[in-house]
Amino acid sequence: MNNLYDRYQKPLFIIENGLGAVDIPDENSYAEDDYRIDYLRQHIKTMKDAVELDGVDEK
Repeated sequence: MNNLYDRYQKPLFIIENGLGAVDIPDENSYAEDDYRIDYLRQHIKTMKDAVELDGVDEK
């Protein structure tokens, strides 16, 4: 994000952030996906830091 913003100096529109994976539910239809939650949490923190610390213009 920082590289794109530094290069073009245009607002960045974040339209998707996800993680594709094959999850196999257990007998209770529960899929263990803490890794996905951790990924999204870190991704959102990184976007927040880019805005607050680096001045990236995100929409």
